[in-house]
Amino acid sequence: MAGASNPDVADLTARAIRRASLPFSVHGRGKLWANATTFEEIDLLILADKAIYVGEVKYDAFSAEPLTIFQHVEKMAGACRQAAKKADFVKANWSILSSDLGWPADVERVIPFALTEKTFLNGFSFRGIPIVALRDFEDFFDGRILFNVSLGKGGSMSGGAFQKTFQSRQSAAVDLETYLNEPLRRREFAKRLKIRAIDRRPTQEVRTSYRRYEFEVVNVVSSTDRDSP
Repeated sequence: MAGASNPDVADLTARAIRRASLPFSVHGRGKLWANATTFEEIDLLILADKAIYVGEVKYDAFSAEPLTIFQHVEKMAGACRQAAKKADFVKANWSILSSDLGWPADVERVIPFALTEKTFLNGFSFRGIPIVALRDFEDFFDGRILFNVSLGKGGSMSGGAFQKTFQSRQSAAVDLETYLNEPLRRREFAKRLKIRAIDRRPTQEVRTSYRRYEFEVVNVVSSTDRDSP
């Protein structure tokens, strides 16, 4: 996480956890030492019950140009590799690290993830390491997200329903892992995608038949709930 203008994710996370009254602990960016010569730079460490979450934070400004999109994908794949490496370090040296942090030594799982301020790649994973957008990560600690709101004239809102991001304070430590692998927004958006297969006949330009796929986003709010044009 580079650049003075970047938000302190550990600080944001700690404040969100306090608002939610969750029994989690947070450690911010810094070096964790296994011995006098061996260390790892950890961006975000969360103690949640018997689990340690190791977050690798990447900030990246990119346009819609193909090259910059490719570079962002490569950067996030690298972030996932780094998260996995740092999680292995934490797991291998936890008896020492836990003492330095003042955290319990009896941890059962170490879970790596990559965090980015971009929604692009949110909910995807690389080699089993999930990628989550900062907005969705923060939303987890709010406890719920409002979906399917109907916007009326003058910006008035009606309808909609809240969905929980975690079921209870007791289950939040486990629920966080589920949420990182499938953020609610991604899951709900996926329900609205409709994939259509279209068979194309040969033409002068393309001499063989082929099949292409298109998708559309289905609006789940009924037409009666929306303003007429």
